[in-house]
Amino acid sequence: MTIQKITVLFLIPLLGIFAQSEDEDKKSNTVRDFYHYRIEDVSEVDAFISFGLGEMIIAANSHSKRFDGSVEYASKINKPEITYSEQNNKGTLIIKQNSDKIVRDESYQFGKSWAHKIPNRGEFYFPPDVALNPEIEFGLGEAELDFSGLTINSLDIKCGLGEMEISVNRANSKAAAYLHIDAGLGEFEGHNLGNLRAREVSIGVGLGSAEIDMRGKNLVDMDIDISVGLGSLELILPEKSNIRIDADHNFLSSVEVIGLVKKNGRWQSNNWNNAYPSITVEAKVGIGSIEILVRD
Repeated sequence: MTIQKITVLFLIPLLGIFAQSEDEDKKSNTVRDFYHYRIEDVSEVDAFISFGLGEMIIAANSHSKRFDGSVEYASKINKPEITYSEQNNKGTLIIKQNSDKIVRDESYQFGKSWAHKIPNRGEFYFPPDVALNPEIEFGLGEAELDFSGLTINSLDIKCGLGEMEISVNRANSKAAAYLHIDAGLGEFEGHNLGNLRAREVSIGVGLGSAEIDMRGKNLVDMDIDISVGLGSLELILPEKSNIRIDADHNFLSSVEVIGLVKKNGRWQSNNWNNAYPSITVEAKVGIGSIEILVRD
């Protein structure tokens, strides 16, 4: 089976500082490299992150215009490729980790909490004062992504067989153009994703499961497109919004909506309030299940 590779479009107009240090352990042959980029005049960064196997953490940096990151890996097997460039007032950061060699190595042992002989861990901290366009692909492992305090223009996430948890605990300073989530075959959790203030949202679930909370502050009108194959999705929508849901399903699938009324084959808010944002949901379900709840 081929492990899905990953690409995260992430951030930063960064100049100059790149520091790399190696601290090898004779027993495990472990190396940890450090990366630092300072942002000068670049106002926007495309960030592409491809992390195929291991543990990954993404969060806001305490430095408003600097990227700091580190990767721990087995030096003879899976040295990551990290490059940064900038052109025309835009930065491009590429973080690529090759998982193929890890899986082929006979010393690789997959287990809970990543208790195997090959270390593989990445921590990436992005500057909050730079507009970001992250594209992230994550394969097998555990990923914890906290976009609280970052400025997100758009966000594209693909999750393979792993476990991914995303949180956005503060409202984005601007309305994001879109949020795309492909939950794949793994387990996906999204907390307060309404704080991204994305106008277009697409959610795909293959054979895995996803729990996504679209509540937040300073909400905008949203169009949400949902596709579920054999998996399951629990979606939470904010109570103070005008909601309309259309769901295309068959006798092999399940759609349950709690907190709305059903009229003429669609679910909608009982009391329409023009002061609230509008949320339109289009859902298609194969043999899986969708549960939609409305909460304050």
